[in-house]
Amino acid sequence: MRDGLKVWERLRIITGEGSSAGVYTARIEDVINGGIVVDNPEFVSGNTLLRQGMAVVVQVTREDAVYQFHSQVRSQGSGKLKRVILTPPTRMQRVQRRLFARVEISSRVRFATYYPGFEWTDWREKTPWSDSFLVDISGGGALIKTPESVPDGSLLLVEIELFAQSNLPEVVFSQSRRHVRADKDWLCGVEFILAADLGRHVNQGELKRMPEELRQFTGRKQDALVTHLFQKQIEQRQKGLI
Repeated sequence: MRDGLKVWERLRIITGEGSSAGVYTARIEDVINGGIVVDNPEFVSGNTLLRQGMAVVVQVTREDAVYQFHSQVRSQGSGKLKRVILTPPTRMQRVQRRLFARVEISSRVRFATYYPGFEWTDWREKTPWSDSFLVDISGGGALIKTPESVPDGSLLLVEIELFAQSNLPEVVFSQSRRHVRADKDWLCGVEFILAADLGRHVNQGELKRMPEELRQFTGRKQDALVTHLFQKQIEQRQKGLI
């Protein structure tokens, strides 16, 4: 272990800057004197390719915070044996205090309550949606205004206009985690449920009937959302908004 890095820890590797930055994820296979050996990086988003000799920013997400350090791509293999060696961290620093930092972004939202036996035929048009607005959002969930209280534990279909603009699944299967009264409005905190975890909330029969588009919020899509929000944070800081 070097500078607190652990074997099989997941990394986010960012190359380039701005909206064209290339974002990849990988896991640490070994930490050696010459650097950090990671498995074949998986592309998440962006337009900048990962190349040998390129300077990169590496982020590590932990329970207490997100940490990052600067590194450089030292070598790459090829084919199935493709591996990347990153130079040792020059300086590890904490960049976010939360696992998923929240960002205040305005976006239209609509939501509907899910129940066993939900009618999926023409569900987009026939479902009784409630219109709302986003208060803030993170990679793990969102805080939305609701016309009435939504009991904790309720399963919801949440459609966020922002997602359609960011190449993310428009509707995400979610769960209400808390609801509070704020002046004349109710606020509901929802947790986005990853596709791999849907089976914990609905039985297999219901899962098979669920439209494919509701099973698209994968870990990779969550990484893309986190990266998008991280860039939004940088923009807000540059504008002096946070």
